[in-house]
Amino acid sequence: MSPARKRIVDVPIRNLNGMHVLVRSELNVNPEAEQERTDFRLRKATTTISYLRENGAKVIVCAHIGRKPEESLAAISQSLKPLLPHTFVRSTVGAEVRMAVDAMVPGDVLLLENLRQNPGEADNDPAFGKELASYAEVYVNDAFSVAHRDHASIVGVPTHIPGYAGILFADEFDNLTHAL
Repeated sequence: MSPARKRIVDVPIRNLNGMHVLVRSELNVNPEAEQERTDFRLRKATTTISYLRENGAKVIVCAHIGRKPEESLAAISQSLKPLLPHTFVRSTVGAEVRMAVDAMVPGDVLLLENLRQNPGEADNDPAFGKELASYAEVYVNDAFSVAHRDHASIVGVPTHIPGYAGILFADEFDNLTHAL
């Protein structure tokens, strides 16, 4: 079944309450760019995350920024704070992430560090994809612009847990289908 046909909004809301959901999001914005454009893109990125949060999910957000692995999502986290309450974790996997995930309550949101800091992301390392998947019961891809990439957070994770299209991903898919 096409990922655009399996949509997170089709999961009964009662099933989301208390569920850990890993969201592959699009947060690749330049924090030094025009503020209005950055705010618009970040507001759009919160659509699926807010939907899940409001329905009691425990949301773990993963994303990348830039092309250099040393770049951090810390500045994006600061820009995102007024739009979406969350906790920033300065790791992509490991003990720090596991502790933060285990401490979550319904409605909490964690933002993991830049996925590109882990070489397993671009290499589609099965162990990296499996560890990312271990933090959640469900995966949501809301990053349409990178859906073509053979990266662990895109193709590796949904081999371990059920995957769904996020609200933005589904909208992009529908608009593209309509245009074609």
